[in-house]
Amino acid sequence: ISIQWGLVPHDVLWTCDKAIYGLRKSPKWSGEERDRQFAKLQWSANGKKYHLVQSTADSQLWMLKEQGCQETLGCLIVYVDDILLLCEDGQMRTGWLEAVGKVWKLAKEQILIAGDKEEFTFLGVDLVLRADGTLLLSQERFVKGMLEKYFPGDKLTKLNSVKVVPMDKWPESGDDPP
Repeated sequence: ISIQWGLVPHDVLWTCDKAIYGLRKSPKWSGEERDRQFAKLQWSANGKKYHLVQSTADSQLWMLKEQGCQETLGCLIVYVDDILLLCEDGQMRTGWLEAVGKVWKLAKEQILIAGDKEEFTFLGVDLVLRADGTLLLSQERFVKGMLEKYFPGDKLTKLNSVKVVPMDKWPESGDDPP
């Protein structure tokens, strides 16, 4: 295709020295390397040592545990190079971030704070932490993006077979979900 589009001449040959994101085997290789690093990752906080334990039910789920204890203190959900860390704020979490930061360069951390109107999106899912501690998950941004892509302007409102019901506010935690 690159030749057909005139991007490279016919006689040019490229070779890859390492995995390239987007190629079929690249996520598998990077996932195996990530898992190796997570399996040997250890850090200390408050005079205690911590490590990660990979879930036997789902390889993308890791539990944060204190050495020698069975209690799960937090968890990680990972997908390729996206990580969602679920744990209380404190020295254990800070220690984990520092330990991982020695292995990989981390993007700016986003934090959900209960009652804060801020939200963020992880793997296409919008997350909001309510004041009462419940976590609201939606795909509002994704759906809006798809509607804007396939029904630009006022095309959507002209369709007879589609009914759009706007939701002015999120239901309160005691309300039944819509």
